[in-house]
Amino acid sequence: MERTISWPELIVLMAFGGGNEDCIRGTIRVREGAEADEYTTRVARRGELIRMERGDGRPSMIVGERFRWVNFGDDGVPTAYRRSTSSFAWFGQDLLHRKPASRWEGTDFTRLTGPIEAVEFLGRAAWAFELAPPSHKPHPMQMIVDAATGLVLRQGNAAFGSYEEWTSLEVGVDLPDELFVWDGPTREPEDREAEHERDMANRRAWLAAHDITDLPLAFEPELVANQWDDESGAFHVSFSTDVHGSLARRPRSDEPWSEAENQNWPHTYRWSDERWDWFVGCTIELDADRLAALRSQLATTR
Repeated sequence: MERTISWPELIVLMAFGGGNEDCIRGTIRVREGAEADEYTTRVARRGELIRMERGDGRPSMIVGERFRWVNFGDDGVPTAYRRSTSSFAWFGQDLLHRKPASRWEGTDFTRLTGPIEAVEFLGRAAWAFELAPPSHKPHPMQMIVDAATGLVLRQGNAAFGSYEEWTSLEVGVDLPDELFVWDGPTREPEDREAEHERDMANRRAWLAAHDITDLPLAFEPELVANQWDDESGAFHVSFSTDVHGSLARRPRSDEPWSEAENQNWPHTYRWSDERWDWFVGCTIELDADRLAALRSQLATTR
């Protein structure tokens, strides 16, 4: 007899599990978009304790009983945060942590587009399904959930080319205490915060030097890390006020432009002036006057 499950039953399984999944170990692979690089991380989780490792075995993050050690650089010296005062988001976290049943309320990827299908993933019985996007997003999301534990095995957006998935997974393994403790040198959070503020100040100064301020969208632009070029003048910024979105430019070119072609915004605008190709993607539709004012001011930037 073919396996079946209803959507309410699957929500309960995802929220509360099926037992024997407190200790898991495996490898997660992530891609942020069709043109982005893939990267993998080895992961071990025992309850709320987590260890994430780079390919060379060095930990990128350890979540212990009292502290969270996060390695932001390549020198192997993490910043130590008290768990009670810190929280971080990272790609792949939906594969490690359950969402409460309330996650499936509303319209933000909560409605099935078709049937729930019985599949096999990593040799495990699983459920595959697709969820409709909310009104402000253009593409549906695809998910695969483990039938025994309710853990998310894969989720992604096929149209956007992004996904996060387990490439290997062991459930119910023995994970010793020493995996979740760091006893080497550490940095203080204040040092990391000062470093971050210097970085953000440099980004703001770069935008001001190129006249990317006080634009008609009434937003505070923020340069995306490592996404600007002093020589060519190309850049990519994000913004968020009454409208959320992304703005990018490059010197005029007939070549493909991944920053514009792989953006997942419901409303996108592309144009070129005498010097630059421009892209704007945002959550709301820009009326003709607002778009014209934006284009006019951007044409004068350096």
